[in-house]
Amino acid sequence: MSARSLKSLLIRQWMLFATCIAVLFASAGLLLLFLLEDSFIDRQLKAAARSVAAAAPAMTRLPPEFSVYPASRVPLDIHAQLPFAQVGRPFEMRRADRRYVHVLLVDTPTRGRLAVVYDVTDQLTVTPRLGTGLLIVLGLTALTLLAAAVLARAFVGRLARRAEHLVEDVRRTPHPGHLRELSEAQEILEFQRLLGLHADVWEAQLTAVESERQTLAYLGHELRTPLQSAQTSLALLAEQRDDCAAFERLQRALARLTRASRAALWLATDRAPDLSTTTALLPLVRRLANELAPLAAQTGQVIDVDMSSSLATGGPDEIAETIVANVLLNAIQHGGAGPVVIHGDAGELTITNVRRHDAERGGFGFGLQIVRRLGQRIGWSIDVVQADGSMTVRILLDPPTGRPP
Repeated sequence: MSARSLKSLLIRQWMLFATCIAVLFASAGLLLLFLLEDSFIDRQLKAAARSVAAAAPAMTRLPPEFSVYPASRVPLDIHAQLPFAQVGRPFEMRRADRRYVHVLLVDTPTRGRLAVVYDVTDQLTVTPRLGTGLLIVLGLTALTLLAAAVLARAFVGRLARRAEHLVEDVRRTPHPGHLRELSEAQEILEFQRLLGLHADVWEAQLTAVESERQTLAYLGHELRTPLQSAQTSLALLAEQRDDCAAFERLQRALARLTRASRAALWLATDRAPDLSTTTALLPLVRRLANELAPLAAQTGQVIDVDMSSSLATGGPDEIAETIVANVLLNAIQHGGAGPVVIHGDAGELTITNVRRHDAERGGFGFGLQIVRRLGQRIGWSIDVVQADGSMTVRILLDPPTGRPP
């Protein structure tokens, strides 16, 4: 289907509308003329009938166009219409000789029922001049269409220019926020909605690109360190099979790689997790604490777990494990010497660690955004609270499964 410009489309529709209006008014005017003419003729016929009914037969003087017949002696062509006529209500007909008449039945006290016939053939004004009237109507219609075309080009041209300027403004818009400001400044509601929709699509696209960038950065960060550790540990184990420290580093590296791959899968898919399954958090946290305790000991930290055994959450355990592991690993790698306290109760899980004095190594850059994106998949809300000497990560679990009734 070939595309048309907005200007030509609106002009055509406006011309069609103007044509319909012109034809409607011409038809209505012509019908009104016929009605007025018939009304004038019927009033004259009724006036003549009243004079016939009121005057004596010898005193009845009517113009030559009028004829009065007893109802039983009217001409045959008129008599054929009398069964359908009512007294006091005029009717019109064309006679056998093509003359056009109006007929009215009237009851008189002395002469009985009479038929007053009004020959209006020479009195008609609209019908004989119908051709001339049609030419006038066509001329007026043409003038109406010409005026409609001029007005349409003036009005629609202004609208088309506004649409063209709007397209240019959209092309020059640097970001979705400016596009929303442009939308709010629009006087036309449809343009406003169109710009708002474009801004929504643009923001969704930017969000998708930013999410992809974060995911790639997360994978680059999460995979590089455990791969290097795994390679180093394998090299040490090849020389000395009973190196427990190398074996533990290899275990941590493989666990971190596994969690990173699971996180990447969940970040890259739109599949909704099954929240009907329940995961107990205490065994999961203890397993992570035992796994990362040797790493924490290297920096003078101790992992302290203080959790209720009934604390649970809905959703896959690999998402919960990845979130808690990332927060705990961040507390170990970027926290200062001292305890790392994991506390959980009443639908809330907190991980608190001592802050280092160097603020540049405080941790939680884009990793916090990744953790929050994972938390949204299972209904978790994650906040970071920094005090003078500590940093606390608060994880509010999904209320339907994380909070006791």
